[in-house]
Amino acid sequence: MLQHVEVKTGSGVYVLDKANDQEETTTEQISAFELTQARALVEGEAAALAALSITDEELEALEKTLDAMRTGINAEEADRDFHIIISKATRNKAILLAVNKFWALRDSQPQIIQAYSSVCSQSDQDRLEEHNQIFQSLKARNSQAARAAMHAHFNRLIDALFAASEAQALEEVRKKSSQTRDLYSLSHLRTS
Repeated sequence: MLQHVEVKTGSGVYVLDKANDQEETTTEQISAFELTQARALVEGEAAALAALSITDEELEALEKTLDAMRTGINAEEADRDFHIIISKATRNKAILLAVNKFWALRDSQPQIIQAYSSVCSQSDQDRLEEHNQIFQSLKARNSQAARAAMHAHFNRLIDALFAASEAQALEEVRKKSSQTRDLYSLSHLRTS
């Protein structure tokens, strides 16, 4: 059993209680921003690696996901499949596991679901163009371009998350200000 200790000069060595150790991060503590940044880092490298080993069959499968996104039929499922196909094309099970875990977080945490739903539905055309750019880079077997295209995709998503977050914060300030204004307004008082 591994124990953590703290040495206090002139006092002694103390065994630390597990409660005093660093808190482990739970999935409920992960924000949409953190998830998106992690996805960008991992999936950017996954795209670069996949460009070296992707098969023609996997490229065909990616193209089918793009067709589904164009028609809007099961676009969310097609989006997920697009990213999973790329992860599988890396031939690295750890990357595939990580990307699957990212999607599980995206689909199970209420604050992440809310954040993503507010921005993903507004940018279908941007998302399609970004996925097409990733696809074209993979088809060209260009690792650097695939990485850059994946990063551009996630950078737009992060920017959209910030814009939505700022708009929500402004709305909350307006609402609070309006409530305060109503509280102190004399217009609701009637004079006899």
